Amino acid sequence: GNVSYQSRTTISDSDLYSLTPEDQAPYAVANLRLDWNNVMGNPIDVGLFGKNVLNKTYRIGSGSVITSQLGTTTYIYADPATFGIQMRVRFGESGRR
Repeated sequence: GNVSYQSRTTISDSDLYSLTPEDQAPYAVANLRLDWNNVMGNPIDVGLFGKNVLNKTYRIGSGSVITSQLGTTTYIYADPATFGIQMRVRFGESGRR
């Protein structure tokens, strides 16, 4: 697993010239992964993963063009919590390792 932390950041370049910039508050994101390689001696690998497992909502960008023309602000948010399973089957020479 890993945890990453981002301190307060400015979302848009246009915010540098604004009197009231739009900042993203600090946040931490946790990701997990568990792999089982060569399942029961076979050339099969299985992985379980979770991204943003605490389902933290945070902004990764904004649409400043709309702000200047319409007087509204749009934001782009990071992906929500995502969980899944991956499976890989090796064939040929790589399957015999």
